[in-house]
Order: sequence, then structure tokens, then C-alpha cells
Amino acid sequence: MTNYPLFLPKLPPISTCENRPTVIAKQLFYDSRCVKELFMANICDVCGKGRLVGNKVSHSNIKTKRVQRPNLQRVRAVVDGSPQRIRSCTRCLRSGRVTKVA
Repeated sequence: MTNYPLFLPKLPPISTCENRPTVIAKQLFYDSRCVKELFMANICDVCGKGRLVGNKVSHSNIKTKRVQRPNLQRVRAVVDGSPQRIRSCTRCLRSGRVTKVA
């Protein structure tokens, strides 16, 4: 058995994220560290902040799962000298880690 999710085609593993194969005009990533890039996940492109999973505790001490997601904004920023749309959390925007395009 492979450790890939079931919806990905069965291909040999790739060691780095730089070698990303293109399949039917969509980029599919087979490295376990790059699977999160396949989805439009709630992850900041600058600091990597993601969702926080915990329990919601009621007055009667009943615990149910809850998810806290980062406040992501889609902004045009300078990435490697060229403007590009990225998803950045508001803390990175506020602290100046992102250089916005005027």
C-alpha cells in the first residue's frame, strides 16, 4: 500500500517539491509535504500559519471539535521582484512582512 491519498494517481514518489509533475493541465503534487498545495488550504503563504483544531467545551462539559482558521487576505505582493497574488494572514500584512504592489 502507498501512503498517498486515494484520489491521486499511483506514481513513483518524488523527493523534492521542485519536481512537480503536470497531469492534464493541473499540477498534482506527490510529495507528502506538497500535498497541501494541491488544495486551496487555509495556509498563509508568508509565515505558514494554518488552522488550529481544538475542542469547544459547553457548560455541561460536552466537548465537540472546532476549527479556528487564520484571517487570510488575497493581496498583490512583490515576490522575487515581480507582482504576484498571494494569500497572506493579517498579522503578516500588519507587521510589514509583505510588500504590497502599489
